[in-house]
Amino acid sequence: MRGFDWDEAKIGLARRAGEGLDVRFHAEDARAALARTEAAADTVLLVDVLHYLPHAAQDELLAWAADLVRPGGRLVVREATKGAGWRSLVTVLVERISRLVRFNLGDATAVRDVRRAYVPILEAKGLSCTVTSCWGSTPFANVLLVATRPR
Repeated sequence: MRGFDWDEAKIGLARRAGEGLDVRFHAEDARAALARTEAAADTVLLVDVLHYLPHAAQDELLAWAADLVRPGGRLVVREATKGAGWRSLVTVLVERISRLVRFNLGDATAVRDVRRAYVPILEAKGLSCTVTSCWGSTPFANVLLVATRPR
């Protein structure tokens, strides 16, 4: 397993959590890491990544990630979404504040409707998609997108 995040402090936490396991974590932009990755994977995770990028960069990263998924594999995306009423408003506000105070790093705060923006890209790459809300009792508009490549 390999993981990437812009934030060196968060990578430090991941490294400590993964001690003794066959994992590697890098303080790096995921776009650069995926752009030079050629090895296919059974599972590719994008967790709270896309909304920190401008729309065009989101689409490009999502397409790269989809290309890495082996037959029978999956791409799992946890992402903020538009269209969830007040939860979407709260999520965008909190994300903007988090970037302002540098708790979260990123190029943008660009929350989109996951079903409308991401699913068509993944389906065009041959993956079948399900989108499920995962906010539970939180005030945040997060969804889980699971895109599976047929065997």
